Amino acid sequence: MIPQDPYTSKESFEEAVLVFDTSSLCRMYEIQDKYKRILLDNINMINDKIWFPNQVIVEYGKNRIKAINNPKEEMYKLPDFFTKKGCYKPVTDYLA
Repeated sequence: MIPQDPYTSKESFEEAVLVFDTSSLCRMYEIQDKYKRILLDNINMINDKIWFPNQVIVEYGKNRIKAINNPKEEMYKLPDFFTKKGCYKPVTDYLA
């Protein structure tokens, strides 16, 4: 590992490109407004370093409305195999 010093870190950051994936963009809808504002303000300060691959833009376009309308349901939804017959005991019994 190369030892980090303030000059190396600064130089590394100045040359860096930040790439967001689709899930990170969609999950922004789940953040409380006050924290979302802080995050967006910080992103705006480095917007010349951000790159969105074409595939991310396409996937975001497909998933944006779903993320806006129902951001937490997908995250906390039980997988189908837990709710089907064949499970020894439904997981929902443990969640009550």
